[in-house]
Amino acid sequence: MAYTHIRYIAYHVGTVALKDGTHDTAIYQIPAGMTISAQEQRQIFQNFGNMDIVAGLVDKQKVLEDKPPIFSVKLLGDKDSVSTVRNDADVLARVQRFLTVLELAATTMASRDDLQTDGVLNVFSAPEFYFRPPNETVSYTEKMYRAIADVLSTTIKSCEALEDWLVLPGTIMWTQEVDQSKEYGFGKKFKVDQNTCLVIHGGLMGKTPTVEKLAPSNIDYVPSMRILQGDFPEELQDKDIPWIDRAEFLKRQGMWVTTRDHVVTIGGVRLGIEVCLDHGALKRYPRVTGDIPAQFIVACSKRILADKVCVTDGGFAARCDGFYGGGPRGEIRVITSYNPTDKSRWGKTTRGVLNPTNQFTNLGNANPHLELDIPIAATSPLYWPRPPEADANVWTGTRQAIKFYEPQAV
Repeated sequence: MAYTHIRYIAYHVGTVALKDGTHDTAIYQIPAGMTISAQEQRQIFQNFGNMDIVAGLVDKQKVLEDKPPIFSVKLLGDKDSVSTVRNDADVLARVQRFLTVLELAATTMASRDDLQTDGVLNVFSAPEFYFRPPNETVSYTEKMYRAIADVLSTTIKSCEALEDWLVLPGTIMWTQEVDQSKEYGFGKKFKVDQNTCLVIHGGLMGKTPTVEKLAPSNIDYVPSMRILQGDFPEELQDKDIPWIDRAEFLKRQGMWVTTRDHVVTIGGVRLGIEVCLDHGALKRYPRVTGDIPAQFIVACSKRILADKVCVTDGGFAARCDGFYGGGPRGEIRVITSYNPTDKSRWGKTTRGVLNPTNQFTNLGNANPHLELDIPIAATSPLYWPRPPEADANVWTGTRQAIKFYEPQAV
């Protein structure tokens, strides 16, 4: 289908917490909580008669038969991948919760006449670090990454009802072990930190593109950054297996970092995708980026910046953010023009004129483009529970919700 509009749907959930309310006590190991039982699945979909769900991500028959949580969502993919996901309680909870929220979004849209619009591509996004283990390594093995990616991709791609959906399931933190580094002076092996966003086109089987974060940041708290900061746990240090970030890895491989894989084409529409600190990468490569009407930022503490936006006039930038606090974590900013007007949007000093205002502190929770807000209250089975060490006021102030924005023309 050739799309004329894009609707952005942000899954608002915190992926970072604070231990005592101060910014230097960030907690990166956020457990997902328990898997959702069949009874809780019925509670989530109680507004839809007899669980009249549309995508089939939630296994209606198993739920109505009161099967255990492991059966309340459909997990497809390679047998080993499904087994790997099921055998890790925290990973299973993350996958199950994500698929349930996606099902709730799809079922809600199908049940409301006011959300029905022809020619619309629905872009559903979770925040950065949605998939990150709640332990000291803060990074999955490559095997676990491959399993999560396979299960999510195969399950979502198998749903015909999601044919007009593009799904960004946040990012997956994982570590790649490279055994070809002798020529680079590292010894036998080294490890590369990866922060990967899958780009899943629902309903259509085929290869799943990925967007890789290039720049490490303190908020990532990846091992390479912890060594840099001097507080990487001594028991995890291995002098023969150094850690490096992805950009450094590419440089040592003699590869130039570009954003070619940050642009995807769906239904004739080219879309740009950036991960948090990489916001602005699309603007640095105009010949690669070309004309894109929409720029999506999967983030944790990265607001939309007017001088980093590079969409066509009348296009928009959208963000889903997992940072703590009650501010706007899901948002759309429509670009009305570029300033100064005598330069193209690629100019170093060119800034987009965003509507509404791009002043983060003045936004509050209002957004004129917001069409529907489904809050996830603390009493909901979908609510991510407060980590034991997290400041209660900060955690409860970090709102959880599904936000639907008005379709924007492309």
